[in-house]
Amino acid sequence: MHRKKLLIVGGGNLCLQILQILAPRNQFEFHLASRDIEKAARMCNLIRLAALQQNVTVEIHSHCMDLREACISRNAETLLQIRPDIILNCASLQSWRVITQLPAERFAALDQAQLGPWLPMHLAPA
Repeated sequence: MHRKKLLIVGGGNLCLQILQILAPRNQFEFHLASRDIEKAARMCNLIRLAALQQNVTVEIHSHCMDLREACISRNAETLLQIRPDIILNCASLQSWRVITQLPAERFAALDQAQLGPWLPMHLAPA
């Protein structure tokens, strides 16, 4: 059976949540691209192990990809190597959890504004 190649860009919490849902269904050849290749490899191993516990063998590969301008040609090479059918962008410049480290009054003000102040952090990498 030929599986479509799904490339997930960004190896953070959102990527982990998506892989935890999709991997046990085993409908894709998964590729995870992250600027931190060691973290990506650990996440791939975690997902692979979790799927095995559900008696599913998942094909998942990790790749180094950095979305900064200086890395465009290297990213293009990675895309040519993978040739994904689907690309899902989960990359962000800053984790949603950063807001929780602010002083209480600033946290409350930003929390009330919801996604607005953080949207540029998520759109910029795309």
